[in-house]
Amino acid sequence: MSHEVLENPLTLKLILNELDCFEILKLRKVSSGIHNCVDDLKPDANIKSYTTRLERHLHSTVIELTSGAYKEIEYFPGKSGGCVNNHYFKKLDARAQSLKDAEIILKNQKTCMEELRLVYQCFFVYNLKNENKLGWYSEKFSVAFGEILRRRSTPLKTKRFAISCKYQNEVMAILPHIDPNSLKILEILYPSKQEKLQFESIVKVSFEVDRISKTTQWRNAEQLISNYLIITTPIQKIDILHFHNLNILMDCLSSEDVFYLKTNLLGNLTFQKFRISFLSSTIDESLHELIGEPYRTVPNIKKVWYFRIPDTEYYMHISLDIHNLMYDNGSPKLKTVVINRVRQEETPF
Repeated sequence: MSHEVLENPLTLKLILNELDCFEILKLRKVSSGIHNCVDDLKPDANIKSYTTRLERHLHSTVIELTSGAYKEIEYFPGKSGGCVNNHYFKKLDARAQSLKDAEIILKNQKTCMEELRLVYQCFFVYNLKNENKLGWYSEKFSVAFGEILRRRSTPLKTKRFAISCKYQNEVMAILPHIDPNSLKILEILYPSKQEKLQFESIVKVSFEVDRISKTTQWRNAEQLISNYLIITTPIQKIDILHFHNLNILMDCLSSEDVFYLKTNLLGNLTFQKFRISFLSSTIDESLHELIGEPYRTVPNIKKVWYFRIPDTEYYMHISLDIHNLMYDNGSPKLKTVVINRVRQEETPF
């Protein structure tokens, strides 16, 4: 088939309907005329999930399409050039190329993706040295990636946005450019590979969410996960009561915080389960005065409460674990409060 035929928009549109994203990208390279015609037609990329991993000497992008097609692209930066999938190009800036490719791949994505995931490997798992392997580059990459999303004609639609990072700025560079009506799950994860993470062995990273929690994307999401970064913003100063499910790690929790959660979630018809781990607490016997005596107490380990949710067949179940146990390395184990909705038949009543 001649280039002239392919450069006819009506003909090319019929062909593009039969091709997937990877085949369309190859077709763009045939000629400048086809390139321009494809860009004018803006075919949907039909991406299911898009994952980018940043390591010190490697960037990789994994793309899965709704058709099941799958592709991984690896970028190796070098001093005088760079490699893309083991092909060396002199004077190539591999990091910049990864961003150029991201823009080409994502700019015409129209349907809602299942997941957008960015993993910044600032720390090696089990490396206790507080050395950021990516330095300033992870924040620079976030800004550049956010600009790619900002230049799209519409906000990127994805059900889940996961980012493993060290700084709030890295999230804020990207999150506002995601469609707030599509985002259901927000994950703010530890800046490393997620496999085999153990809290007692990793570098402790404090994290503020005061600005993130003011975004429309945060307020519209139904689930929040952040169970290795230590959130230092006080829980009553961040908007979390709208979440259906929540799993986070806080620096500190107080009796007043537990009372705040119990009081506000009891009348919340959407909440399902809140799990909040914390390093330290000021929880004491004053909690009994605020929410009542526990239904069951295991001395120095656990306290349990049940509260009937008004006008429903459900109860609120609160399990508070404030033990003083230690890991083998001498650091204190995390304390937890779990608040979940249970049916009456799951209670002692």
